[in-house]
Amino acid sequence: MIQIPSKQALSRWTPTAMFAAALAFGASAGWGQTPLGPVQGGTFQGLLELPDDEVPMAYVPGSLDRAARLQLRLKAVYHRLATWMKLEEGFKVLVLSPREWQALDASQPYGFPLRVDLSTAAVAAWGTPETVELWRGILGSLPKPGGFSARGSRDEVASLLLADAIVEMELCRTVVHRQQLAGGPEGLWLSDLLGHIVCATADRLVEEPNPTPLLPLLTTAAASGGGAGIPPEAYGDELDSGRWLAYQAHFARGAQLVWEEGGKRAVRRLMRMRRRKGSPLVFEDLLVPFPSLKAWRDSGV
Repeated sequence: MIQIPSKQALSRWTPTAMFAAALAFGASAGWGQTPLGPVQGGTFQGLLELPDDEVPMAYVPGSLDRAARLQLRLKAVYHRLATWMKLEEGFKVLVLSPREWQALDASQPYGFPLRVDLSTAAVAAWGTPETVELWRGILGSLPKPGGFSARGSRDEVASLLLADAIVEMELCRTVVHRQQLAGGPEGLWLSDLLGHIVCATADRLVEEPNPTPLLPLLTTAAASGGGAGIPPEAYGDELDSGRWLAYQAHFARGAQLVWEEGGKRAVRRLMRMRRRKGSPLVFEDLLVPFPSLKAWRDSGV
């Protein structure tokens, strides 16, 4: 079993070494580990490195601006999370062209973020007609990407920003998972709810909020993927993309309720509850400070 590197070791990793460890874990919509297929030797030799102790990046030539902008955004969120909890590991991002993506034998189409392992995500290096078609299929239309300079047409850039909103969510989900905040029989879906609570709070407190708000994105994406009244307990790894997005939209709505009740102190309160309890939180613990979550849970997805 390959070990996830410590924060101290991250700065010494080369892009090739990052891939070697990432490929050993595999990809899944949840926290499982699905083995990936074989990768041809030399496929990732051309990757460049943007080192960092917190959010190291490996990127294909021609995507430095893309990698640097995404790193800056994720570091701002990471620093906000670090004010609430002790973070000992980084979150790696691989910025890939269609060629490297294909070599990953990825479970997601190019343009939709891919979780490679428990601490690594892969994103598209640039927009393509395929990434535009993908997000149009999910949302119906693409938002205007204002204030962002990147390679490609307006719609291609918009497809990158939409993916980046999901990557930010993945960073928060990863941190919550590492912190072991959620437990009990509902631990799987509760961990994602807490990830959204952390993400929604952090996004409101960083200097520049995400240009693509997550809740409207997920709500639109999930419009045709849910099923009225499906309980959170049915959440799991074996979900198609539409149903997975429906659940994520539901968790994002729960996070909005927590923000309305707890504001910027919500995450601190949750962390304090976790420390005092001395064990992972269960859903009933959240109902004391955030009673509106009961109706949210009962409403189903």
